[in-house]
Amino acid sequence: MEILNDSQWRLKSINITFQEWGEYKGKYLGKIQFGNGQQEAFSFNIHEDKAMQFLALIKDSVVDSAAQLGNRVLQSLPSELMAPAPQNAIEDTNIIPVDPK
Repeated sequence: MEILNDSQWRLKSINITFQEWGEYKGKYLGKIQFGNGQQEAFSFNIHEDKAMQFLALIKDSVVDSAAQLGNRVLQSLPSELMAPAPQNAIEDTNIIPVDPK
């Protein structure tokens, strides 16, 4: 692997977020940042069409990672929790109504 000198630009971050408010509510937007060893940096925005392209590239990896995490969680649970629950276990639970005040 080549060692970069201080004047060479390196990718510092790629960030894509779902906007929950404001002008871009409901859209994915992002930012890419580059920097070098001389404390210089620049960044540019990723608009929705490009953000969706990035997400399309990683979607399979995200799903695989989530499945692996789910399996690890299951393996960490105590064995008594892994026994099948009776069909009516939740139906028989007494539910206390919440006062809507």
